[in-house]
Amino acid sequence: MTTAAYDGHEIAADSQITSGDRRSSRSKLIRNGDLVAAGAGDFLSIDEVISWLRGEGPKPSSGDAEILAGSRATGQVFRYLLTSEGLFRYDVTGQLFSIGSGGDYALGAMSAGTSAREAVRIACKHDLYSSGPVRACKLS
Repeated sequence: MTTAAYDGHEIAADSQITSGDRRSSRSKLIRNGDLVAAGAGDFLSIDEVISWLRGEGPKPSSGDAEILAGSRATGQVFRYLLTSEGLFRYDVTGQLFSIGSGGDYALGAMSAGTSAREAVRIACKHDLYSSGPVRACKLS
């Protein structure tokens, strides 16, 4: 899984990829023009959604992914959920939001006053499926 968080200013994500009993590292924070995104869930499903958001592929119709995406141009943030029933978009209207297996840890840390980057670092200390390095990108 993963941990990604938004604190009203930046999106941050861990770098751990988990497959069965194996771990590896890859940047989960995607920057492409105005797009900043991070995903949790099935690796291939995440890549399909990101490719679609970049305008490089078709809209995915099913899979298992949750994407936190923001626009540096508008400051808008969205949650994309890809399920067996399709791809759904939700507006992130609050100042604090997180996804992934460490999302609850990150949300608690941000509620206590930390940045998204620090919240993901804290989540990595407690969530088995999240680890550094943590990367972040400001939206404004």
